[in-house]
Amino acid sequence: MRDRPSRRRSRKPYGPEEILAEHRACVDYHASLVTSRFTVAALYVPAVGVFMTAWLSAQTSPLRLGISLLAWFITLCVWILELRTRALFTNIAHRGIEIEHEYWKLGLNVGFFGRQHKLTEKLSAGQSSAAPRRARPDQPVIAFWSKRPLPLWLSKYVSHSMGLDLLYAGGLVLWFCLAIVAVTGFPGGRADKPSPNYIWHLHSANSIACSVAPRWAVQTPPLVGG
Repeated sequence: MRDRPSRRRSRKPYGPEEILAEHRACVDYHASLVTSRFTVAALYVPAVGVFMTAWLSAQTSPLRLGISLLAWFITLCVWILELRTRALFTNIAHRGIEIEHEYWKLGLNVGFFGRQHKLTEKLSAGQSSAAPRRARPDQPVIAFWSKRPLPLWLSKYVSHSMGLDLLYAGGLVLWFCLAIVAVTGFPGGRADKPSPNYIWHLHSANSIACSVAPRWAVQTPPLVGG
């Protein structure tokens, strides 16, 4: 039998048009991922108020325990989604930096992605996906405090990711403590003798969260991850 001739697959060259199309896709996907993480966070805040209202209105300790465990589980799930979204948009941003630096010959800190996800200048383009997200963080200014930017050591902690981590980690601690209160009958945890002032303050916080958070999520969709 004669051997069949090997078929050569024609490959389309990766030219400027393809590079531009990929960069646009990275921009769109990055923006949608960043917007989704803030939308989830904005919906989580009033959800905490709803669970807290249900916890205070519960008539039995087992019901309060169930609400606490359910809220704790949902908080954990939302935090896992946030971490996964963070990894995805970071990888997309690093690919955008590779395109801007390798194909368009821009600096690592120049361009749409380079200005948001700063990388060290000593890093080659092919290594950017494994690099830290920021070599030198932006230094924000607190308007009512001082016109000077925050110190560099403190600025590295000022990011959207840090704020969301604190939000979800605080939620886990909150619902874990309320679960213990429901089990042990600590003052305020007994369903038959709730504190009136405590309930009034939490109901007020719930009303504010439910009215402000969804409106903020709709009016200010974020475009920059951090």
